[in-house]
Parts: sequence; C-alpha cells; structure tokens
Amino acid sequence: STQCDLEQEDVITSVNGHELGNMNTEKMFQKFDKILQDAREANQEFVTFEVHKGVKESAKPKGGDSTNFLKNALPLPPKEKIRMVLWDMDNTLLGKHTRGVWFGKIDEEICSLVTTTFVSLVPPLLEKGFQVGVVTFSDAEVAKVYKEMEHKEGKGGPDLVIPIVSGALTMRYEKEGMDVKEAAKKAKNLVDQMYIVGALPDYRNSTEAHEKEKMPMSKYWHIEQVKDMHVKRTKEPRIKNDEILFFDDSPPNIKAARKSGVHAFWVNPRDAFTENDWRQAIESLED
Repeated sequence: STQCDLEQEDVITSVNGHELGNMNTEKMFQKFDKILQDAREANQEFVTFEVHKGVKESAKPKGGDSTNFLKNALPLPPKEKIRMVLWDMDNTLLGKHTRGVWFGKIDEEICSLVTTTFVSLVPPLLEKGFQVGVVTFSDAEVAKVYKEMEHKEGKGGPDLVIPIVSGALTMRYEKEGMDVKEAAKKAKNLVDQMYIVGALPDYRNSTEAHEKEKMPMSKYWHIEQVKDMHVKRTKEPRIKNDEILFFDDSPPNIKAARKSGVHAFWVNPRDAFTENDWRQAIESLED
C-alpha cells in the first residue's frame, strides 16, 4: 500500500530512491513497474515517493508564452500514417493544472500559459487537413455539481478548453498585428474545427449513465468519442488508433493509449508540451 499527500500539480520524481526523471517514456514505465514488483516481492508495506511540489505555480512552462511564434516552422506528420492529433489539457497543452474545474477568470494570464508549440501547430495542422482535438479529465458535469452543491461558479471540459485555446490563438494573431475582432474570428474558426471531449472517470462512473459500462481510468473512452464525432461530422471512414498522435503528461494514460495502438507520447508536466516533444514524436514516425 502507499500513503501520500499529493496535489494534482505535484510531480513524482523518484520511487524508493530510484530516479524516474531524465529518461524516455518507455524506460520510465519499465523502471516504475520493476520498482513496484520488487516492493511486492519484498512484502514492503509502503513505497516511498519523492515529489516535486506545486511545480506549475512558480513558473510558466518551458514551452513558452503562447503569444509568441516559434521562429522555425515545425514538421507535420506524414499524411499516410497520421490523420488525427490529440492533446491532453492540464500540464500538456496548458502549462498549469486547473484541477479539473477552473474557478478563476479566463483571462490573458491563463491563456498565455498555452504553450507556444501547441498554438503554432494548430493552424497548419488544420490547414493541411489533419483532425485536431483535446481530450481531458476536466469535466463540465463536475462543474455543474459544484454549482448545485456548493454554489461555486466554475468551468470544466469544453466550457473551459474552448475559451482558453481561443484566447491563446486570439492573442497570437493580435501580436501579429491583426485587428482584435478579426483575430478573435480567426481563432474561433480554428477552435470550431477541433474535437473536444472532457470527462472525469471517477465522477462519471458514479452516475447512472455508466452504471453498467464503466469508463476506463484512461483516455480510451475520450478517444473513442472523438473518433465517433469525426465520423458524424465528416462522414469520412472511422479513424484507426494507429492513425492518431496523442500527447499527455500522465504515464498511465500514455501506457493505455499505446496498448490500444495509438502513437502516444509522454509530456513532462514540469515543461508542458514543447517543440522537442513534437519533433521527437515526428522522428519516431519516420523510423
């Protein structure tokens, strides 16, 4: 068993004294599994975690301020292999964890935490015919519960993703010199083309809708929803899992996605989504 007091923004850096940082995702998974297996075989009651506390409160992500452009154009995925690109929100496309429901203002401060790399990729991906989306555990239904039970006004799911991403894109176009209204219009057009699914498995599995068929504790359900939405919207053939590129800061989500055939890549939550994350993913597709 484990006993710990973690916040959603905390990052586990080592387990039982073994470092988990500075290695690729596959090696990190293997090492973590071995550590847990060794602990079970030794009949250890507790596993010790070293945690980097609140990493997102003190600094913006190394991915950069989304109001700035990347100087060099990024390579796009090979069209013969990839049809869709998906991102998680918290600590991935956004250099902050909103804790699922955001009770603060959706203003320039939070919109500027959308990473430069994400904002730089969305327009060319959509222009070239790739499908783009966000799959998150942030949940509008949970926000409704807070409002009903605690009278707290917050946003979650698409109600949170849409204004944050729209705001980031608008700020970017304004910095190019575009008129405010035109920038907002262009940003809205891009976001309208995206697929956004937000659902918290822990909450959804407590509702009648998922009483018989439980939602997996991963992004599997979310990705299936996006694929359904794409078919309904475009009437095109259903996208296969091996035609999807997916970025997330959660190792379990990455492991589950890979198991289903998705090209999934771990994002370090200390940095959020960076140019290096993207380039490494593209290079892996070319191998």
